[in-house]
Amino acid sequence: MSFILGHKSGRLLSLGLAIWCMALCASFSVPSPQKLRKEIRKELEEIREMTPSAKERALWRGVRDEAEASIKKAEKENAPVYAPEFWSETSNLSERAKEYAAMRSYRKAAFLARKAAETAQLAAQEAKRVRTERQEKTMQDLDALRKELDLIADRVPSEDKEMSIRMAELNLEWKDLVNALHLQQFEDAVKGIERLKKTIGLMSLDLDSRL
Repeated sequence: MSFILGHKSGRLLSLGLAIWCMALCASFSVPSPQKLRKEIRKELEEIREMTPSAKERALWRGVRDEAEASIKKAEKENAPVYAPEFWSETSNLSERAKEYAAMRSYRKAAFLARKAAETAQLAAQEAKRVRTERQEKTMQDLDALRKELDLIADRVPSEDKEMSIRMAELNLEWKDLVNALHLQQFEDAVKGIERLKKTIGLMSLDLDSRL
């Protein structure tokens, strides 16, 4: 009797172990091919981002963004007009950087982008300097014209309607030139100043002839 019970207990133990092994194997089931491919792609992507080429590409993109920001600032300072040489060099460096990036030569691309950013900063500084100098010089010329106009106005007889009208027109023209200066329309202002100088000279001669 005890032999039979022992034999049954052994069979039950073996069956339990078999069920436990099946459950254990089920919990560590082999993933599907689709899942495997997905995991491999993910791991490859992570590995690729750690390669020197990927790091260089990321560096190039960062430097490129900085260069583009500097170029926009230079353009805002009107560097193409007031610092044409610096602007031309900036554009050339920026284009060459993009060409190297297209060839995946990211180190050279990043180097050229840095140079483009530096040159763009110089272009902005030069443009601001030139613009300030022109503005100050033009304002000095306008101040000198204002004094000449005031001297002419003192010589115009109050009863001379024709001269009074011409004087009013000259004052309006002077104000237009001041507005052009405020709008940084330097070329228009300079041309207008020369034209107004000649008109004032002719008016002065006309007043002399009426004495």
